[in-house]
Amino acid sequence: GFPAVICASPNSMVVHGIPSDVRLVDGDIVSIDCGAIVEGYHGDAAYTAPVGDISPDAEKLLVVSRQALPQVFSRLLRLRNRTAPLRP
Repeated sequence: GFPAVICASPNSMVVHGIPSDVRLVDGDIVSIDCGAIVEGYHGDAAYTAPVGDISPDAEKLLVVSRQALPQVFSRLLRLRNRTAPLRP
């Protein structure tokens, strides 16, 4: 099994970063990912947040990502599929 239930991935670290002693500093962005298994169902949720004041590029990344998410879910719902390849 995976060694952590809550994962923290700062900056460009790949999601599902195993918690470590890395300290966050002003300007970082961090993704927090939480998972659970309840009665055989697997669930997962993630959120990315700024740490203090972030650069304009990091802010743009957060804004564009938040704007894209509902569009992706809308497309998946139209496809009536849980997951599917997304094509323009």
